[in-house]
Amino acid sequence: MQPIRAEIALARVLAYLQWTGVNIDAGVERQALRIVAEALEADAPDFFQACMEMVKERFELLPAGVPVPAPPICRGSIGYGTH
Repeated sequence: MQPIRAEIALARVLAYLQWTGVNIDAGVERQALRIVAEALEADAPDFFQACMEMVKERFELLPAGVPVPAPPICRGSIGYGTH
């Protein structure tokens, strides 16, 4: 049995919200359900994109930060002496 696209969209919306730091409670779940329902009613050509655009419009999300790729290099940490 193939998963239903509304089910997939709801899972994606909730996962995205959780990854961006939104505390998932009953109110957030209801809002996510409304978003998926409205995207279904709109019959947009790209259903998943429509869902994500609505999420960005209706939730106040923190900007994504880029993690530091590595700790700063300290010359003493790689064995060089003072010259």
